[in-house]
Amino acid sequence: ATVIIGETDLEVQAGVERYMDAHDLSPGQARQRLAHAVVGKPEECAERLQDYRAQGMSWLFLLFPDLPELGSLQLFGERVLPAFQ
Repeated sequence: ATVIIGETDLEVQAGVERYMDAHDLSPGQARQRLAHAVVGKPEECAERLQDYRAQGMSWLFLLFPDLPELGSLQLFGERVLPAFQ
């Protein structure tokens, strides 16, 4: 699952826009591609992953499209992963 995470709605939207630009996508195409992604603030991302767990998924392969920038990966590690320990 692609992960686009931010502290605020504006940061999340900026991440979605960078994703759209990087893949040359229209807003509709981005919505389709990100339909099963983990997108949002940390609490929303944790909720999405809990939904996947409730559906029986025991593992996911996570893709952070802004790598090698580590900000989103660090935010995910600090604010989302603790919900699963």
